[in-house]
Order: sequence, then C-alpha cells, then structure tokens
Amino acid sequence: MNGVKFNKTSIVYRLSVSEIIEDAISLPVKISGKPAKVNVLLFSKRIKLKFKVFKETYKNLKSEDFRVEVVYNPKLNTWTPKLVKHPVDVFDFSIKPVKISFLIKQ
Repeated sequence: MNGVKFNKTSIVYRLSVSEIIEDAISLPVKISGKPAKVNVLLFSKRIKLKFKVFKETYKNLKSEDFRVEVVYNPKLNTWTPKLVKHPVDVFDFSIKPVKISFLIKQ
C-alpha cells in the first residue's frame, strides 16, 4: 500500500491534507413545474448560498455550476429553495432566505 509502512513496534501513515475555504455566492432562483401561461413574482429572486470547498478546486468554481430551485405549488404560502445542482467537491451548504414568498399573476 502506497504511503503506509509497517513495523513491529509502530505504524507510520502519511495523509495529505487540504485547506478548506468558505465562500458565499448570490444565485438566481429558478421555478420548476410552473405552467407556461402563469407568471410568478418571487420575493426574493436571488438567494445567498454559503458553502465550503477544498482550496485545490476553489479556483475552478463558477456560478453556473450551481442551481437553486423552488417547486411551483400555488397551495402553499411560501416556497423552500433547494440546491439541486452543485460540484461534487462542494459541501456544507447554507441557503438564505430559507423561505421565499411569491405572487402568482394569471
């Protein structure tokens, strides 16, 4: 096994570590399942996404790598934004606001 050395009295193991960066971006909120003829106003139209990522992959991140959606449901008073697309190296997410108000214009 590469990086592992066995000895009768001790074990040496080498593990590479990486710095973690915390950042936040502003993303537009998309609406899934909305009928084509229905107009919806969102309050707010953008959310703030906080996340953590390893330093080595941070420089490759783009806002297009992320997608936040709410599911169209006129029976609810507010909708909850969900992160539906993100790079695999990104973790520990936080979305604000946690609820989005809306107005349906028909």
